[in-house]
Amino acid sequence: MRLAIPVALALLIVGEAMALRPTASLSEMTARSDKIVIGRVGELALTTTESVRLADDLRATLVFTYMNIEVLETLKGEGGSSVTVKLLGGRVGESMTVVPDAAMLIPDEEVMVFLQSVDGTASDGQYQVLSGDQGVFSIREDGTLSRRSAHPNSALAPGFDESSIPVLELRQEINAEIERLETSN
Repeated sequence: MRLAIPVALALLIVGEAMALRPTASLSEMTARSDKIVIGRVGELALTTTESVRLADDLRATLVFTYMNIEVLETLKGEGGSSVTVKLLGGRVGESMTVVPDAAMLIPDEEVMVFLQSVDGTASDGQYQVLSGDQGVFSIREDGTLSRRSAHPNSALAPGFDESSIPVLELRQEINAEIERLETSN
C-alpha cells in the first residue's frame, strides 16, 4: 500500500490537530452537542472516501466510516429511532485513514455519545462525534461507563472517576446541565 506525500501530510495535520485538542468538560460537551443519546451501535453502514480541504491550497482524500446507532434513549436533542454517525477513519480498497484519538464505534456495543450535526442543521440525520474519542463512552453490563482511549483528557467533570461512573449519575449531571443551559438562555 503506497501512501502519497499529500495524503501523509494531511494525516499528520489531522492527527496533530486531534492530539492537541483541549480537554472538554461535561458542561462544554453538553452545551456544544446537538444530540446526546444512549444507544446500540449497528453494523457498518458505509465506508467512503471524500476530498477534504485542509487549507487554502491543500486538499486530501480521507476515508470516512458511517455507522448507525439504534437510539435507546435521547438525553438531548430531537428524538428518533436511529442516528447515522460519520467517523473519520477506515479503509476503502487501498486507501486507509487512521487518526489518533478519533472516535471509534464497535458493532453491538451499547454507548453514550455526544453528537454534533455534520452540516450544522442535522436535517439529514447525520452526526459526528463531538471532540473525537472524548465524546464516546461504552456502557458496561454493570451500568458504568468506560472509554477505550488511552487519551489522558476526559469529558467528565472533575472528581468523576470515569472507570467507575454509573450511567445514572452521568445522566443526572447531563440533565442538570441541560436545565442550566435552558434557564440561562
